[in-house]
Amino acid sequence: MGVFKLPVTLYAELNSMISKFWWKNSEYCKAGKGRASSYVWRSLTWGRELLFNWIRKRIVDGQDTLVYGDAWIPRPNSFCSFAPQVLDQETKVSAFIFPNGNWNVDLLNLCFRAEDVKAISSILLSVN
Repeated sequence: MGVFKLPVTLYAELNSMISKFWWKNSEYCKAGKGRASSYVWRSLTWGRELLFNWIRKRIVDGQDTLVYGDAWIPRPNSFCSFAPQVLDQETKVSAFIFPNGNWNVDLLNLCFRAEDVKAISSILLSVN
């Protein structure tokens, strides 16, 4: 079996075509259980719900992660901050990362609670 890389645009197009075929212009992530769903489908949707309750975004450089809109803080159950919102809704996590790939802890302390800052600081960054 050969292994090769596909261009991102081709991959996205193939993925879209396959999704349209299998999920009827929907996505697996948004598909419902239906009225008379099979045991297999109910199991898949149960597994999806379980997975989405325990998944969080991995932070690379913070450019594609919203501070308030994405689950990214490594904390049990919620992966979100409980601190009051003091920044714009569209603020990215990259605003808290220095160009050298370290967290701006002083800025984190201004915007988050101490337990959130500790959790955020524990995230290892891989900024190139």
